[in-house]
Amino acid sequence: MGEGRAKELILLGRRLTAAEALAWGLVNRVAPAGVAVVDDAVAWVRPIAEGAPIAQAAALEAIDRGLDASLETGLMIEKVGYDKTIVTEDRREALAARAEKRPPRFQGK
Repeated sequence: MGEGRAKELILLGRRLTAAEALAWGLVNRVAPAGVAVVDDAVAWVRPIAEGAPIAQAAALEAIDRGLDASLETGLMIEKVGYDKTIVTEDRREALAARAEKRPPRFQGK
């Protein structure tokens, strides 16, 4: 959020509205008015829950390890992660699902 805004919150001791928290980047999403927060949250994370866990783990690892790395190192980290996913049953399932025009059913294998 930045030093200035952090000091503002701490020194003024004020609470942010949901819209301010979203604008300041403290939250990624605010449920639309009239929508139950839990229902909105579940719908928002559904793509993660239904995603390919091996590929997701590789992507998160690449982000974590490559955040402060050089471009060359970051690309190498990304390739290592991709190489882990290319041999999985989940990748074959993704290709089959695409060819059959159906949602994939990932198993984490």
